[in-house]
Amino acid sequence: MDNYIKHIQIPVNKILFDHYADLNLDEKSLIVLLRLIEKENEKFAGFDSLISGTTMTKQEVISMIQDLIQLDLVGIETKEIDNKWVEMYTFDTLYQKLAQFITPVTKPKNRSKEDISEVFQYIESLYGRALTPAEFERISEWISTDNYDTETIKEGVDMAFKNDVTSLQYVERILSTLKRKEVKDNYLKPKNWLDGES
Repeated sequence: MDNYIKHIQIPVNKILFDHYADLNLDEKSLIVLLRLIEKENEKFAGFDSLISGTTMTKQEVISMIQDLIQLDLVGIETKEIDNKWVEMYTFDTLYQKLAQFITPVTKPKNRSKEDISEVFQYIESLYGRALTPAEFERISEWISTDNYDTETIKEGVDMAFKNDVTSLQYVERILSTLKRKEVKDNYLKPKNWLDGES
């Protein structure tokens, strides 16, 4: 029985474990996030399973999940399963942020004000309307924080528009996919954690 108990473990993402503080998480938030990840691809079944075995209250857990969503580490997606629409947690942006800890840091590309202005004009022209302040802010973050170049943003917007979608959240998923493909194409050699590489 002791041997059996020794081998009951859950997989924990090593990069998340080493960098959770860099993502503005404390230990309680990390536990909630790990429990959510454990239920990835499962429909949301309430908070009881998240609270069970912890010292946290339901209200604390709800508040932490809201914080994780605001930090853009957890998303919520609605999927149709067995003819019912259910909500599921997604972690695409979390994995994207974790990838930044192992990918080489690249210098931000020099972008002129004209290039950036052209992106906004291009999207407004495509959508046939002015961007809202929230949309303007989100696209600005893609350029300044996520370091997407203007051509990649245009490509993502085009791909979404061809599918009759003008949601920036959808465009963001496309950009994330394009970025993952770029990393895969460049092939990053996995680090050997056992040899102490960090």
